[in-house]
Amino acid sequence: MSDHLVVTVDYEVFGNGRGCVDACVLDPAERLLRLAEERGFPLTFFVEATEFAAMEQAGVESIGAVKDQLRRAHARGHDIGLHIHPQWWKAPYNGRWEVLPQSRIADLPPDRIAALIEDGLSWLTNVVPDWRCTAFRAGALSIQPSEVVVAALNEMGIAIDSSVAPGRFAAGSSWFDFRHVPDGTWWRTDGDVCTAGTGRLVEVPIATGRISPRADLASFIENRHTRNPPGCSPGPRPRNTLEMASKVASLGRAMLDYCRHDQPLLSALAADWTTRGSDRNPVVCIGHTKNTTDRALASLGSFVDHSRAAGMSASTFGQWLG
Repeated sequence: MSDHLVVTVDYEVFGNGRGCVDACVLDPAERLLRLAEERGFPLTFFVEATEFAAMEQAGVESIGAVKDQLRRAHARGHDIGLHIHPQWWKAPYNGRWEVLPQSRIADLPPDRIAALIEDGLSWLTNVVPDWRCTAFRAGALSIQPSEVVVAALNEMGIAIDSSVAPGRFAAGSSWFDFRHVPDGTWWRTDGDVCTAGTGRLVEVPIATGRISPRADLASFIENRHTRNPPGCSPGPRPRNTLEMASKVASLGRAMLDYCRHDQPLLSALAADWTTRGSDRNPVVCIGHTKNTTDRALASLGSFVDHSRAAGMSASTFGQWLG
């Protein structure tokens, strides 16, 4: 049976509260939808419902267009997953967004974690009433320690988490450590998303693969000044020595990110990934609306074409799960 390519898009502005909804979300998402429909493959939008709920509360006009776009995408066979950056929870706007200092969902108390997930599901269900959530992704992949988050996902009936990127780690305020995970393309978890178990929640990680650290660094340097579409900027960001050091230490283990890598490297990473499993492997690739440039669109289109020519199916999480 064929492997399943799942094309995911983190649908959001920047975690620091900056970014234009039109330029960072709506316009790039529309271009992704056109590409997907021309090529005939589904997208999975991981929608940062917490930020859009805060924006709606503040009266941001573009939220009406966000809702319309999500309804159209769902009606045309694209999927929607839940994505949460907790710093956006009920954030006020006073000339700029005053996001909270806490950016890791896993560091919150159980009642706040449950409330964030429930509020996100409620907002999305109000937008698309016949939608049901299959998959979740933690903001900045910061799902660890994961036991309380997994318990909340199980309570809400969410079947899949896709926050793990095997072999990757990050230090600092948004830390995660996925260097020691099961050697497979998916597994069930009892609570720790980095340990296989028999629980209800299925961990379907973002595909990763080994590349030359030199090539990884070259890709980072090449993209750092052209990684956002026109009009979409995160603004000035303070440098964090610990976070930068962990990025350097992670060079050589790349995510299947079509906003960063070109088709030949994406295809090589996908081929490496499928050696971890047997058949019907989920191959999850990732991108962000705020990083979707002309180059990213070209890479994604070529990668999907190449993957299909190699016998892979383009699917949603629900289609893979069956």
